[in-house]
Amino acid sequence: MAPKASNAKSTFDPCVGEPPPDKAYQGLARDARCQQEVYLTMAATVTALGRDCDGCHIRKEGGGKDDFDYPLMTDQKRVANWMKHQFNDRLIHKDGSPVTCASCHARGAKDGKPAAKFLGTPRDKKYAMEWMNLVMVNEFRTADGGKVTCKHCHGGAPSTPSFQAKVILSDGLVTLPLRKDLAPAAPSNASPPAAPSQASPATASSAR
Repeated sequence: MAPKASNAKSTFDPCVGEPPPDKAYQGLARDARCQQEVYLTMAATVTALGRDCDGCHIRKEGGGKDDFDYPLMTDQKRVANWMKHQFNDRLIHKDGSPVTCASCHARGAKDGKPAAKFLGTPRDKKYAMEWMNLVMVNEFRTADGGKVTCKHCHGGAPSTPSFQAKVILSDGLVTLPLRKDLAPAAPSNASPPAAPSQASPATASSAR
């Protein structure tokens, strides 16, 4: 189930006295105000997905345990960035708090453990349908407060000709407004490139 946000507001700001990001990010770390917030964003992501850094990043040949080629684009980074731009930036909980990776991946798995493919591997279609109705439709809202429907992601209701089962990396989703706390418009190059025709561990270089 989606996590419930606490009413208590923290006054801690991780960016006080910290340097700005070392470069302009366009993916998961796009909204980071400082380099420390980049690290915190990545830490929250791996925790929510139940994976280490190698879930998205390629370890440098001959490098140490934590020596990764972070700028290198991978298929997993492509999906993570797409999810950030399509879901995290455009959906909120009913209480108005932002939807994060943890909203689905840390609480949605059948066994209660954080997982990248939290709907099962292979996907449990019955569980996926139940989860999407209980959480996506009932617990989430669009950034402007509207009700989330199957059509927003899948193009239509189940069992209709317009329904598309697979939507990850699709560019045909119904456009939703950005959250009010984000920039009024995403950068023109913010949307991740289309998936490669042949799956590979790494492709072109790109920012997180």
